[in-house]
Amino acid sequence: MSSLRLLLPFTLVATTACFNPTDTQGATATEGTGSSSGTSTSASATTAETSAEGSTTATTTASTTADSSASEGSTMGDSSMGGSSGDVPGCTAPELLGSYPTASQTLAVAVWGTRAYATHTNAGLIILDLADPTNPTQIAALPLPNPSAVAVLGDDVYVGDPTGLFHIDAATTSLAGSIPGPGGRAVGGVAVVDGTVYFTDNANGDTCDACGLHIIDSELTAEQGMLALGEDPRGVAVEGDYAFVADGLGGLVVVDVSDPSSPTLAIQVLVDGWASGVSVGDGRVFVAHGGVTMFDVTQPTMPAQLTTLAGTSVFATSIAGNWLWLSDQDPGLRVVDVGDPAAPVELGALADFTAGAGVATNEDLAVVGSYEHGVRVVAQPVCG
Repeated sequence: MSSLRLLLPFTLVATTACFNPTDTQGATATEGTGSSSGTSTSASATTAETSAEGSTTATTTASTTADSSASEGSTMGDSSMGGSSGDVPGCTAPELLGSYPTASQTLAVAVWGTRAYATHTNAGLIILDLADPTNPTQIAALPLPNPSAVAVLGDDVYVGDPTGLFHIDAATTSLAGSIPGPGGRAVGGVAVVDGTVYFTDNANGDTCDACGLHIIDSELTAEQGMLALGEDPRGVAVEGDYAFVADGLGGLVVVDVSDPSSPTLAIQVLVDGWASGVSVGDGRVFVAHGGVTMFDVTQPTMPAQLTTLAGTSVFATSIAGNWLWLSDQDPGLRVVDVGDPAAPVELGALADFTAGAGVATNEDLAVVGSYEHGVRVVAQPVCG
């Protein structure tokens, strides 16, 4: 069961002191800032407290029930696989097509067309050609200190690491721009939508009052807006006028980004464990926090919990249609049919390698990063 926490009013941090956009240097997977500061819910307990900045914070604990436009949400029962699994009539299981070994841990991946982008500990970014998915080949490698986040839109690739955010031109495989991390902090997650880049910064596992969500133009020349979140922001995904942030112990944070110059907190939903990754598609949000919680966000200011998938080490998710891909350290890469949120079905898992890092999908393929086995390319299941 999740808790809904409404924070009213929010604290908007001045953007001009975050970093110097002119200071450039030599770059989910996943993919705005606004008007509404919160939404009321039916609550069993409410407390009011005053933050250090002097703003009043209303903390509301609420059940996710039909009274708040949500069903209770089913939990898939098998402790290892999260519920129904195995051979599904009429459906193929996920199939390993090819792999690309790396000399260090793969932390994050993104895919666009026939190219994959993968970040590696102490090794930088590599670009892979997936024209033959059974034989991924390296196109280019760009050295970066320790990149841990990547997003792509066409030929624009954005990579975050402990030193800042980098823009790579995939057509020329060259650096197009960069900015230092705000306040010297690490970039935790990055998304790009319609020429706007969204990224989070964090303090490498420590609570950080000044950390949050940043919005900047695609050329990385001028920050448009910033919202401090105050926990440990990591993954970020965007759909419509809302950004969804996995905020460590802060759970899922929904931010109205309809006015990029003034992002506002819409609602915060606490989840069990530490929220590390988030993906969004067709009005559904999936939060990785050891297990995975699925929310209906067709009304983004009132997320309705739908399903919880059991797990202990799910780090990242990616949604492709109704196939939800989970990057899990044990049993590995998992794929779940979430077409019916009340009865999700596990289509299978690839347990011969440790996933535990990023996963990204397109219509045909899933690309997953492994701590031990580099980058692997997997065929999407086919049903019918």
